[in-house]
Amino acid sequence: MDKKKISTLLSLMMLFCMQGYTQICSDSLIWKQKDKAIGELYDYMSRIVNDTSPIVIKPWGYSLFDYIQWLVQKKKIKRIRTLQRQILQSKTKAYMDSCFVIVNDSVKSFRFSDKNQAIEWGKSIVLSPYTPTEVYPTELSVMKSRILILMFHYGSGIIQMRFYVFRYHDDYWELLTVSNDCKINVVQMKVDDNNEAVFFKSPSGNIGKLSYELLQNK
Repeated sequence: MDKKKISTLLSLMMLFCMQGYTQICSDSLIWKQKDKAIGELYDYMSRIVNDTSPIVIKPWGYSLFDYIQWLVQKKKIKRIRTLQRQILQSKTKAYMDSCFVIVNDSVKSFRFSDKNQAIEWGKSIVLSPYTPTEVYPTELSVMKSRILILMFHYGSGIIQMRFYVFRYHDDYWELLTVSNDCKINVVQMKVDDNNEAVFFKSPSGNIGKLSYELLQNK
């Protein structure tokens, strides 16, 4: 292959990679209405609490030595994972009992009396079975209201993010909305009173905005 063809091929590969990166980093944020966000969260936490599926420990490696090691450690690993699930279910049940407001069998609200409680709850959320969830809180002042945005990082390789938004109202931090998952790991938030929105920016540009109208939703 001559130099001209090699150069052309390299240029096409770079263009393909740049287009792929742009696609990854340009995912727009979509915000769920309050009722839907709370309902889906209640269902998710209920599944954790009621999970009775068997814990399966799959063999690792291909050699006889690996198989023997798996047989030796299988019961121990299963005990550890069983205990971890029990602890998670206990924590989740406690949050469900204390944080959801249910009226006439309908879930109306999800709230915390303290900001640190909301952050600790976020750390208990499992968004990936392979990596822990990291939670980064940001408090903003919007239209004289205190807004808490929990930014969740999870996954391996390409990091994914999700945002949970709370507003301080009547002595509680109440969940207002939740975003879709976004495949990016660097985001800055900026309050823009002129456009009446909180803008979310990545190195490649804006990835979405959170309107003041949605933040005033009761």
